[in-house]
Amino acid sequence: MKIQAGFCLIIVLLFTTSLSAQTSVYAIQGRVVDQISNEPIVGAVIESHELSVAVFTDSLGVFTLENLPSGKHHIHVEMTGYKAYADYFSTTDSSITNVLILLAPSHIELQQVLIESEVSRSDYAHQSLDLMVLGKDDLRGSASMTLSQKLSRLPGVTQLSSGANIAKPVIRGLSGNRILVSDLGMKQEGQQWGSDHGLELDPYGVDRIEVVKGPASLLYGSDALGGVIRVQTPGVPEKGIRGQVQSMYRSNNDYIGGSASVEGARQHFFAKARVTWSEFGDYKIPAETFTYLNRTLPIYNNRLRNTSGKELHYQTTIGWAGKRGVVKSTWSHFHQKNGLFPGIVGIPTGVNVADDGNRRDIDLPHQVVDHLKWALNASLTREKGWLQIDAGVQQNTRREMIRPHQQGYAPLPTDANAHRLVLTTYQASVRWHRHEMKHWRFIPGASASWQQNNRAGWEFLLPNDRSVTAGTFLFAERNFESKNIIINGGLRVDGARVSSESYSTASWSSAQEIVGYDLRVANNDREFYSWSGSAGLSYTPSKRWNLKWNLARSFRVPNQAELFINGVHHGTFRHEQGNASLNNEIGYQADFTALFESKSFYVKMTPYFNYFEGFIYLRPTAQFSTLPDGGQVYQYTQHDAIFTGAELYAEWHPIEALHLEGSIDGVYSYNLITTLPLPFTPPVRGRLQTTFERDLKERRLSGYEFGTTYLVWSSQFNVDRNENPTMGAYSIDLFAQTTWKWRTQELVVKVALNNLLDRYYLNHLSAYRQLNLPEQGRNISVLIQLPIGK
Repeated sequence: MKIQAGFCLIIVLLFTTSLSAQTSVYAIQGRVVDQISNEPIVGAVIESHELSVAVFTDSLGVFTLENLPSGKHHIHVEMTGYKAYADYFSTTDSSITNVLILLAPSHIELQQVLIESEVSRSDYAHQSLDLMVLGKDDLRGSASMTLSQKLSRLPGVTQLSSGANIAKPVIRGLSGNRILVSDLGMKQEGQQWGSDHGLELDPYGVDRIEVVKGPASLLYGSDALGGVIRVQTPGVPEKGIRGQVQSMYRSNNDYIGGSASVEGARQHFFAKARVTWSEFGDYKIPAETFTYLNRTLPIYNNRLRNTSGKELHYQTTIGWAGKRGVVKSTWSHFHQKNGLFPGIVGIPTGVNVADDGNRRDIDLPHQVVDHLKWALNASLTREKGWLQIDAGVQQNTRREMIRPHQQGYAPLPTDANAHRLVLTTYQASVRWHRHEMKHWRFIPGASASWQQNNRAGWEFLLPNDRSVTAGTFLFAERNFESKNIIINGGLRVDGARVSSESYSTASWSSAQEIVGYDLRVANNDREFYSWSGSAGLSYTPSKRWNLKWNLARSFRVPNQAELFINGVHHGTFRHEQGNASLNNEIGYQADFTALFESKSFYVKMTPYFNYFEGFIYLRPTAQFSTLPDGGQVYQYTQHDAIFTGAELYAEWHPIEALHLEGSIDGVYSYNLITTLPLPFTPPVRGRLQTTFERDLKERRLSGYEFGTTYLVWSSQFNVDRNENPTMGAYSIDLFAQTTWKWRTQELVVKVALNNLLDRYYLNHLSAYRQLNLPEQGRNISVLIQLPIGK
């Protein structure tokens, strides 16, 4: 992996030579004022999207963006208490002066963050799919949760979980390889086919998260059939050196952790670094027993044994911000070691769930994950547009350690390394953003990846496999300004080749001699080709209304597990078997959005309908596994299916300091062959949050907020064959936050109380539900955040 890091450094040096070349530079100078009072707005953020550089307005509301190359520039303006603003400004022949930007006052927090697609660079009013954003304040405000839990508070987004610290997002009932997670311009590759495989991302290093709900295959490729979660890290830092320290405590599992970052810039060069560490013990649940296969087993001291863990992440970035763009290279390492409740591996017994006297040790079984990533990101501006290049390499190593056990007459393994999966991925993508000409805007692009998965360990789950993918697309947008209508659409073509090596396991005699071999997976070599397309419309009949329609055809290539897996998947209680004859999964998808907004009220409704041709899922067979702890055999199969539903979201400020926010969402799934629902379909869910906040300006206590969140889930009786229903439940959370001025810094203290009433309830999307194990009990968390430097 050192070769890849060196290669990235060489590329950075080549790009910086180009970016620092002599060229004419210009400036944009102007004022930002209140639209109603015409008073200057102090401290508004003015950012050039292409160059990722920002300045603040001064005491007169004046700003100056300097060292801009010739061409069009997409400028963002954000300020608390005002609706976000975005527009294009041209510096083709000269600098621009006396720009007057009017910001409309708004109490709605969602309006104060610029909701804009990072790929198409279109603001929300120009898009035909629903897009939601979690900004800095949202992420800090939900500091008591994991990254996946934070996402699950958005309407239409839930999570598949395995315990308190392993989870992955679900959008409108779709997960795994149907939801693409993008980080540092690359698709996150970490064996995401597994429901017990979480996100390998540092939650403290995230600046903003975009969530696209609906088909995004046109811009992102095969795995974006159900949606995209795009993680954004902070942009180019200001000149000088500054940092930040955060510390966190959670009472339920005695979690302690912290994160420290430092960043700086001098002339054109900038650098950033962050390290995050955490350690936690066994977590508590509001139960003293659990039942599995009509057997009742104890839970000692209300703690699930061996659910402790620890994490260590670090990331460094170096970059160059020149007159013609920005290039940066990032290296990161995510390390995680998580214990697994012994009852989830094999058949739970009184012995393996008994209290071991140490709630912080990590015993067997457990999993160890190391995710290495090198990324190169470059944005190069030209007079007629800008070029975006993203490339990099990832290596995900996942080890599943369980207590050695004998398989038939085979010798007893000498170590606990049951599975070791090493996934190496090389990726590259390029997009040309053509500036608008005669009301048209075009984005052509291409992407490619090469991936290899190698296995080791004394148990077999997946063979060595390899895949190559490539695709190209064209996205177009037409602006009918006189009619307040935006139409967009495009076409994408992709191809993939997936192959696997054969693998056989030895058959042993009672004398421990090999008497033959059983073929688990044969040699396979498959090719997949298909196309994606979409057509959408956004209509703004007035300043308060926005209506969106989107029709799409998308597809997904079967992943390596769906094609080749054949073994016991610990944590899912079953023997999973792939099907090498699977074909592409095709989606025909329709989305509609209706939005109304005013200064103090915001409401949005988003119904959708998805028809999938050849939907791939695990289906139970009539066979039982001959492997130890194998249970029933589940095989991947394809059936036509429907997923449909809607989300309703609303915000209201009856007074400036009081914020009421609510949402309700639901998904209905239907297998057209079995006439049953699809497994793991989320139940109908509601959320109501009340927040009271005050900004005290110049006082030492500069601001505070407090509030409550009420969550409710309906019973889920729409279940697949052999899937248990889940009863409805509710939970109440409390939170409070204070901001203190300390010298020239602001100290933030956040306290949250989750599951206030310590209620017992089952999560329909939890792997532990099969053991009738409830969700985490009452949890008090404290976050302290202190910036360092100017």
